[in-house]
Amino acid sequence: MGGRRRGMFRGRVLVVSAEREGREAIASLLVGEGFDVSAFESDEEARAWASDLIERPCLAVIDLALPAMKGFDLACWLVDASPQTKVLLTAIAGPEAPRRQGM
Repeated sequence: MGGRRRGMFRGRVLVVSAEREGREAIASLLVGEGFDVSAFESDEEARAWASDLIERPCLAVIDLALPAMKGFDLACWLVDASPQTKVLLTAIAGPEAPRRQGM
C-alpha cells in the first residue's frame, strides 16, 4: 500500500501487524498525511522488504504481538540495520483479541 497526499512526500513508513484491520487503519492514516506506506502481516515479509531497500524508512510502526518473531525483536533488528529509522512499538488488538486473551 503506497500513497501520497497532494504531491507531498513526507517519507517512507513501514507498518507491521498480524491484525489486518489495525494495520490497514494505521497505513491509511499515514498515507493521508503524505507518507509512502508499506504494510506487512509478518516479520518475515517486513525483513525481506527492508533488506532490499536502498532508501530506508523514516518510521516503523511495529506491533509487539507479532506471531513468529516478536515485535520487539523485529524493532531491534531494524534499528541495527537502519539506525536512522525511528521505531514506534504498539499493541494493535483486533476484534478477536479479548477472546484470545481469555477475557
